[in-house]
Amino acid sequence: MKKVILGLLALLSVQMASAEVYHLNLDQSVAIARNKSVNMLNLEQDKMIMEYDMKATLAGLKTHIDMNFNLPQYTETIRSFEDTAGISYYPVRQLGYNANLSINQPLITDGRIYLSGGLSNTDDIYNSKRLMNMNTRIGFEQPLDAFYAYNNIRSSMRQAKLNYEQTQKQLKRQDLDLVYSVMSSFYNLLQVQKRRELSETNLQRQEEAYLLAKNKFAAGLIKEVDLLQMEVDLAEAQNSFEMSLINQQSLENSFKELIGL
Repeated sequence: MKKVILGLLALLSVQMASAEVYHLNLDQSVAIARNKSVNMLNLEQDKMIMEYDMKATLAGLKTHIDMNFNLPQYTETIRSFEDTAGISYYPVRQLGYNANLSINQPLITDGRIYLSGGLSNTDDIYNSKRLMNMNTRIGFEQPLDAFYAYNNIRSSMRQAKLNYEQTQKQLKRQDLDLVYSVMSSFYNLLQVQKRRELSETNLQRQEEAYLLAKNKFAAGLIKEVDLLQMEVDLAEAQNSFEMSLINQQSLENSFKELIGL
């Protein structure tokens, strides 16, 4: 059995582990709820997701560099050549490789500046020749409608920022709601436990009064109807105590679920 004590509150929860006691006040209960509440955990995760989305959007403005390199490739085949003298065949042996580099810089205006270059080389082994080719290209692209119509980069950045700010507001609002709910449940449970204590005290008094009345009846000091009335009072006190236990257990379970215990 696991017991959780919150100030004057005593919460009981049955578990397989050995007994463990927690002494918690209202502030500690709120702190636990902030760390373990399902709603708060979900909102914290949403906040992290929105933060990553905003960083990913900003990362889209960074310079992108791509490079690919093809390993040397050897080919060997036989080709034919036809002229007035007839058809002749000759072997072809080649070794080739190439590499390409691309640098792309996105602009806030939804355009881009880019630089691309490539190098290719082919060695004709049979004829002892080499063919090398190198190309470079510098360019600038800018959609004109981005200045007066839709700008994809700015819209993405604005949307990511709004989503992040909205999640922060939801988190703050949920935190205020959670604090209010914990405080309300805390004091409601405190009242229920006080009523349970009063019911238990009343039950003990009724039990003592019934035993006293039973002894008096045995001694002939009171009538049977008085003893029966004491039995009714005892039954009512027992029923009131049991109902207070049920109400306390129900509120305890709700409170533990609220704060995440």
